[in-house]
Formats: sequence, structure tokens, C-alpha cells
Amino acid sequence: MPFSSLLASLPAAHGGYLGQTIALAVAVSWTVCALLSETVSRRLGAHVVNVLRMVLSLLFIGALLWVCTGSPLPPRADATTWGWLLASGAVGYVFGDYCLFNAYLLIGSRFGQLFMTLAPGGFGRGGVALAGRAALGAGLGGDGGDDDGHRGVDSRPRCARRGG
Repeated sequence: MPFSSLLASLPAAHGGYLGQTIALAVAVSWTVCALLSETVSRRLGAHVVNVLRMVLSLLFIGALLWVCTGSPLPPRADATTWGWLLASGAVGYVFGDYCLFNAYLLIGSRFGQLFMTLAPGGFGRGGVALAGRAALGAGLGGDGGDDDGHRGVDSRPRCARRGG
């Protein structure tokens, strides 16, 4: 059964609420994961939970890659890609999740999740302040504008947007 026909067979798809249903399910799963992670971090410690989560993540992504590509490693990754992948994993998963699990211990999952949602805006503002990136004030709020001040997505090719 193709994925699109599976989605069409869901009852919410006929009422027009499929997107809202998925969004609600994602919000509930994030909340449940945060509450469970806080409880487990209090019992086992943030470091143990982080290491256990990394091992399970590697096993699951390896199994998924093996099923999809026939190899537990990304098949077309060159040395540069592996370098960026390792750097991203070290910063995001190892350091970031360790700090998140410690935040669960210090301030609880409610405030930990709140501060985590503020991170993209903070990094955007940090990019403007530290790297000198040009951005509009409204663009820092996440309005989807580009560097030229345009809002929304323009699907025309870049040469067509310039008039030539």
C-alpha cells in the first residue's frame, strides 16, 4: 500500500484535519519525551541518559539505513561530509543534549523545553551580532523574509526575479 493511499485512508484526512492531528501528536510526543527524560535523568543522571540515548540512536539509525540503503553507514558520504556530520553530532547531540538533560535536573522539563524553543532565535541574533550577517529586524522574528527584505517564498528562478 503506497504511503499516500495510507494517508488518504485515515479518518482525519477526509475531515481536513490531518495536519492538525499530526501537529497535535507531535506536541504530545515532545511533552511525553520531556517528562520521561526528566524523570529518568533524576534517577540515573544526565550523563548516563545521554550516553544511553546516543547508543540507541546509533543502533536505530544504523538499522534504518541498512533497510533503506543496504549499509549501516551513509553510502555516498565523502570525508568532508563525515567531518561535518561528526562536528554537528558532537555539538548538537552530545553537548546540546547533555545540557538539556542537566537543565531538566536544574529547572525542570517545562522551563527546559521553553528555553529550547528560544534557541533558534537566539542563534539567529548571535549570527547577526558575532558574524556580521545582515538581517532585517522583522527577519529576526522568523517572518520568513529573505536578505533582500522580501516576505514569503518566491518560486521563480533567481534570474526571473531580477528581471533578466
